Amino acid sequence: MDASNTTAMPTPLPSETVVASPTLELFDTPTFSLTLAPLSTLKPNASIPLVYIDMKDDLNGWGISEDGHIVHTTDGTGSWKDVTPPQGAYNENGFFALDGQVAWASPYCFGYPTGHGQLCNDEPIQTNVWATQDGGNTWGVSSPICLATGCNDLIASNAGYLSLLPKSIRFSDLQHGWMLISSGSHMEQDSYNGFYSSDGGKTWKFLVSEFTNNIIFGTATALQPLDGEKAFLFFRPPFTQAVGNNLLYFQSNDGGKDWNDDYVSFAFPTNPIGDPVWDKLDCGTIESKAILPLVMDLTQECHYVNENHQQTKYFIHLHSENGGQTWNYWEQTGDVDFVNDKLGWQLVKKDNATHELQQTLDGGHTWTTIKTIGWDGRLNFLDEQIGWALAYQPGSPDMAIVATDDGGKTWKVSTQATFVNPPCLITWFTCN
Repeated sequence: MDASNTTAMPTPLPSETVVASPTLELFDTPTFSLTLAPLSTLKPNASIPLVYIDMKDDLNGWGISEDGHIVHTTDGTGSWKDVTPPQGAYNENGFFALDGQVAWASPYCFGYPTGHGQLCNDEPIQTNVWATQDGGNTWGVSSPICLATGCNDLIASNAGYLSLLPKSIRFSDLQHGWMLISSGSHMEQDSYNGFYSSDGGKTWKFLVSEFTNNIIFGTATALQPLDGEKAFLFFRPPFTQAVGNNLLYFQSNDGGKDWNDDYVSFAFPTNPIGDPVWDKLDCGTIESKAILPLVMDLTQECHYVNENHQQTKYFIHLHSENGGQTWNYWEQTGDVDFVNDKLGWQLVKKDNATHELQQTLDGGHTWTTIKTIGWDGRLNFLDEQIGWALAYQPGSPDMAIVATDDGGKTWKVSTQATFVNPPCLITWFTCN
């Protein structure tokens, strides 16, 4: 390998500055019960270990820290301001930003020790969604969202578990939002409930429950809208059932009032991994992302356990340019990030230490290698030239935000920090 074309983890820069911000009510008549303790404010000049970034233009964007703080930047990731709402901790599944100023967030908590993350004080029977229109400087709170079976006989019981875990929150515009909430422990023991808002997140109505409506078997993963009416409900079937390698999902075209009676199944015409075990794999969606109104990207996790209890696992990426009518797909070994229907980048694993950064101009049908890099990470491109990445060194607690202004040919460091619990990426062998 040509060393001149290999980028190692860049040299650290000074720690970024964080400043506390006031919290004011956004909605006219908010109702808020402090069911989850607020996080302490990040200290000035503290180093922030980020696990998620979402840049909306060349200056403004959002981040989430390892311990659940929401932060905001107005200088292209050079510095960050703590804008965490005054309740609980947050992760990327419970956060959605429409642009650099407008965002929604719903807190999470665990009912069981995980080594990191906030524990629930009691059994979560309600939650809230917070909204901001000024980059997190002020937040308004929604009406309470009841999770108890007494609120609606269709709501799935949490079976005595204490966890509250938003699985996805998405808005198609300033008014229409979709949210999927899990209450339970993990995997098939969870209960899932879907909610819909048509007033910007001020109030939420119950949509669908996993067990009471009997339309999902396994783990619901995302409610993904394409507009105010059309949405997809993705799920991961239980690995104890042989479900095959098809893409499975439910669809609604009327704001979630009705869902198709059975799941839609997309059968892959060809084997994307080149391994004969493909025909024996069971697959389910674990991640979804959309560029409205037509572009969708999914990650499928597929696995097979042989008679010796040895597991084979693959990941498949699916990309649609036409709202899910057709799909292009390929094996995924690192993060994939599209900025429109045609233009995207991906990391392709070469060995434990290096990846190729590749670019596509035709929706993933063909790829060109841009650079070989010495880190794994999560990509966040803005356009054909400007992008960022959360860069991680496998097996190391170090992370850095790196930035490019030439489409990924060169990278420079914006910030760097150290994790307590390094995040799990799909290309890693060991995950916390």
